[in-house]
Amino acid sequence: MKKTTYQELMEYCDGRMTPERTREMEQRIAGSPRLQQEVRLIRSLERSVRAEMSAPVPTRLRRNILAAILPARQESFWFRVARNSSGLFAMAIVLTMVGIVIASGPGTGTREHTLIPSAIQSYRNLYDGAVDRIAEWSSRSLQPVSHTVNSPFGKFLLVGLSVFILFIVLDEVVGKRYFHGTLKR
Repeated sequence: MKKTTYQELMEYCDGRMTPERTREMEQRIAGSPRLQQEVRLIRSLERSVRAEMSAPVPTRLRRNILAAILPARQESFWFRVARNSSGLFAMAIVLTMVGIVIASGPGTGTREHTLIPSAIQSYRNLYDGAVDRIAEWSSRSLQPVSHTVNSPFGKFLLVGLSVFILFIVLDEVVGKRYFHGTLKR
């Protein structure tokens, strides 16, 4: 009689044998107390593994595993701006409230009716001043650029820079979409 291997016992317990081989294995197991003990052990292990597999995987563990397996995603510039703009919006609200409180100091009974228009006017003056300074700064800083662009070398440089930027945009947008599309297939 041939010696039974663990592989054969595993196949018998899993039900992966042909009916003819299953009958042969049942005869071997019925005649050997050692094989009966091995079958009980394998089935016990199978039950405990099935019980453990039915337990749900914690969400945090799943998230950590997926973060390790999947490639890191680059957030777009506009997504980062939108995500971080809530802090800027909160700061603008706080500064507005501080401005309203300062503008409506004690003893200003007649100002209550003109509080909002005066706050709007002060912000309008602040905005106009900032726009004027930015316009002045940009005209001063862009003056050398306009002189360079009007020269023949500047025109050549501008065309080269445009082609380079177009290449970068096409590579980022089209290239990565095509590359990621081929990976999914």
